[in-house]
Amino acid sequence: MASLPPPPSPEELRAATPAIAPVSPGPRPFFSVMIPTHNCAGYLRETLASVLAQDPGPEQMQIEVIDDCSTQGDPEAVVRELGSGRVDFHRNPRNLGPTATFNVCLERSRGRWVHVLHGDDANAAKVGEVAARVDVLHLAGHGVHSGDHPLFSAVELADGPWFGHDIDLLPRTPSVVVLSACELGQVSVLRGEESVGMTAAWLHAGARTVLSSPALVADEVACEALAHWHRLVSAGAAPADALAEVIRETDGVVPFVCFGAGW
Repeated sequence: MASLPPPPSPEELRAATPAIAPVSPGPRPFFSVMIPTHNCAGYLRETLASVLAQDPGPEQMQIEVIDDCSTQGDPEAVVRELGSGRVDFHRNPRNLGPTATFNVCLERSRGRWVHVLHGDDANAAKVGEVAARVDVLHLAGHGVHSGDHPLFSAVELADGPWFGHDIDLLPRTPSVVVLSACELGQVSVLRGEESVGMTAAWLHAGARTVLSSPALVADEVACEALAHWHRLVSAGAAPADALAEVIRETDGVVPFVCFGAGW
């Protein structure tokens, strides 16, 4: 019968635990939002747009992107474009992997509270928690509309699909919902002429406005268009007016539609 290995000694544990130096003297914000990234510049654009739309200012919040030596896209260019000097950028000297990059986020944070905003946050429990306490919810991912069973239309999260019928379980519904995914603006008409789908489910649950696409949408189109939309809305534009402005200023097709109340 195989025996278990002996537990590590205190000295071995100390040697394997990364050391994080104390924060240097100087002003400290209330909290830090640290964003690790690797080969996902498109999603980084939407993430930054969402964070900046909720920015209380540098005295309250540090925002920094930690790039683990991406070989696709240009995360530094995304930070320069959207951050406009507000967002810091750090690139690891070599690819360290997710865990070590999370440690770099902690090492570079200056806030009294720290949130590492990584991809695994996009699971059903976390999204449901966030949806219940924000006024603007932005979901980015792969979407699919189920024509035969429209309430099984879903957006893919880190732990699987989040279905239209899950929305009714939320204790509170955001006022504005952005669905950056393919097809989730579609509906199916059931008996009694009832229109059912992911967008209709959000409106039925109490969302005032839903921005979604009834067609396929390329990642780069969604990233550019919705980042611009967030900037306009954060400056005071109504959701429908902001979308109209984005469509007017874009050369290609922007397949998003504003459902519900556009103001």
